[in-house]
Amino acid sequence: MKKIITLICTLLAGTALFAQVSVDSQDDFYTDAQNWEIKGIVKNLPPLRPYTLNNIKGILTQVLEKGSEDDIETAECYMEEIFGKSWRIELEAAVKGKISKKEETSFTKNILGYPALKGNMSFFNDIASIGYKLGLAATKNSEMDFLPEYTYSEHDAYFDDSVMGPFVVRFDGDVTTSVGNENLFAQLGINRSSFGSNLSNGLAIDDSDYHSGNLGFTYMGNKWNYVQQFSVIGASRNNGSSRLNPNKFFSFHAAELYPTENFHFSYYESIIFGNRFDPAYFIPAPYMATQGLGGYSDNLLMGINFDWKIMKGLLWYSDVFVDDLSVNELVKFNFNTRIRLAAQTGVIYVPELKYINRITLDFTAILPYMYSHAEHSLGTYNSINYQNYTNAGFHIGSEYDPNSAIVALNIKITPLKGLKINAGGTFIVHGNVAENVTENEAKNYLETAGYSSSDGSVYNHTENPATSGLISNSELWSWLTQEHLMYTVQGNISCEYELQRFKWGKVSIEISSVTEYIKNKGVDSNIYTSSYTTIEEAKAAWIANLHDEINEYISIGLKYNF
Repeated sequence: MKKIITLICTLLAGTALFAQVSVDSQDDFYTDAQNWEIKGIVKNLPPLRPYTLNNIKGILTQVLEKGSEDDIETAECYMEEIFGKSWRIELEAAVKGKISKKEETSFTKNILGYPALKGNMSFFNDIASIGYKLGLAATKNSEMDFLPEYTYSEHDAYFDDSVMGPFVVRFDGDVTTSVGNENLFAQLGINRSSFGSNLSNGLAIDDSDYHSGNLGFTYMGNKWNYVQQFSVIGASRNNGSSRLNPNKFFSFHAAELYPTENFHFSYYESIIFGNRFDPAYFIPAPYMATQGLGGYSDNLLMGINFDWKIMKGLLWYSDVFVDDLSVNELVKFNFNTRIRLAAQTGVIYVPELKYINRITLDFTAILPYMYSHAEHSLGTYNSINYQNYTNAGFHIGSEYDPNSAIVALNIKITPLKGLKINAGGTFIVHGNVAENVTENEAKNYLETAGYSSSDGSVYNHTENPATSGLISNSELWSWLTQEHLMYTVQGNISCEYELQRFKWGKVSIEISSVTEYIKNKGVDSNIYTSSYTTIEEAKAAWIANLHDEINEYISIGLKYNF
C-alpha cells in the first residue's frame, strides 16, 4: 500500500497537455494544420516548422472563418490555449514498463516526470513575439531503455545530469523569437525544426532530432515561398561517441513553387561543415556555388519534393534527398553504381467523417552510406566528425539507419469527444553494409580497430580504414543485398482522454502500447572489432550474436495544465 501511495503522489506531482506550439514542431497543431490545408481550408503553410505566432493566429483565423463545426471547435481550443494567457504551468508524469522476450522474459519499469513553464509573449501589435518552454525532465532509469527501436525522446535533455533522490534530472528548455508579419519574418531560437510533408519521418530535417541554435528567414508569396535556416549543432566523433564538441554548423534553404493551388514543388539544399565559421552560407545563393568558395570541402546534399492534392482531402507527396550520384554511369543506364540518396512517397487522407481524422501510408528507402559522410581531413576514428548528417549524435534527417526500407501506416480517430486514438504499424528492413566488404577490407577493419565503424550506421562511412580510399561496395548498388537482414515490425496504439475542464485547470490521461518484433537483432552491431584476430572469428561471432526478440512497451501517464 505504501508503494501504491508513493506512486500516486509521484504521478500527481510530476509535459504537456498542450505543448508550446511556436517552439515545438512535434505539437499536434502541425498535424491539424496540415489536415486543414489538405481539406482546402488553409492555404500556403510555411515550409519550415515551427511557425511564428503570427502564422499560427492566421491559420486558426482561416479555420474559424471557413472550417466545419468540428474544425472550428478545435481551432477555438487552440486559440484559448495559445493566446489565452502568456504563461502556463504544465505537469506530466508517467509510469513506463518494458516486457522483453529473448531467451528469457524480463520486465523493467520506469517513472518519469516533466514539470514545465510554457507560454508566449507578443509586442508591437504582434510584429515581435517570444515563445518559450522551461522544464525539467526527471527519470528514475534511462529513458532510452524504454523507447522502441528507431525512436528518440521527445525531450531535449541528455547531457547534463543532476541527481535528486532516486531520479536523474535534466534541464529541458527551448525558446524562439520572431520579428515580422505573416508573409515576411525572421526567427531566432533554440528549438527543434522539421521540413517536408511527412511529419513523423522527414528526410532533410526531422522533428525527432536534438534541438539546435537556429537563425531563420522566411518569405511567403502567393506563388512561391523561400526559407533559409542557419543552425549551430553539436559535433560527435567518428566512432559515434555522443560526447559533444562545438564548431559544427548546418545550413538549409528551400524554394517552394505553387504553379497551381493543388500542386506544390520544392527544391532544397542542406550543407554541413565545421571547424570554422563560414558566413558565406548566410547568402541566399545555391550552396553548390557557395561551397566552391572553400574548395568543395563541405557536405552538400540536394533534394526535390512535390505535394499534389489529387482531390479534396487526399494528398500524394514524394521526396528525393541526394547525397552523391555517379551521374556519368547513370546516363549510360548503369544503375549498379554509386547512388547515395533517401527517397520517400506516401499518401495522406483526411476524410470528411466525424470520427476518422487522418490516415497515412508511406514508403521510405534509405540507400547505403546515406547521411554517413567521413571527416577526410582528420583521418582517425576518434576524431571529431564535422560532416556527417548528425547533431549531438542524433540523426538530423530520417531517424532510420542507412541501407533500410520502411513502410508505415497510421490512423487517427476521435470516437468520443475528448478521446483521441492513434494506431499504426511500421515494417523496417535493415542491412549492415560492412557485411559486403572484401576480405582485404575486412582485414583492414581489424588491423586498424578503432578507426572505422562496421555497424551499418551513419558512422559506417565509405572510407577504407587502411588506405583512406573508398571501400569497394560503396561504388556499387548494395541496397539490402546482404546475406543477413534485420526485420522489425512495430504495432502501436495510444489513447488520450481529456477530462472535463475545470477553473483550476484540466487533466488528461494517456495510455499507450507498442508491440515490437525484431528478427536478427544484432545486424546493427559492429562486425569487425579488436576482440578478434581473424575475419572468420569476427564474422562468426557476429552471426552467432544475431537473435530474435519481442518487446512490449507500455506507458500510463497523467497530464495537468493550468
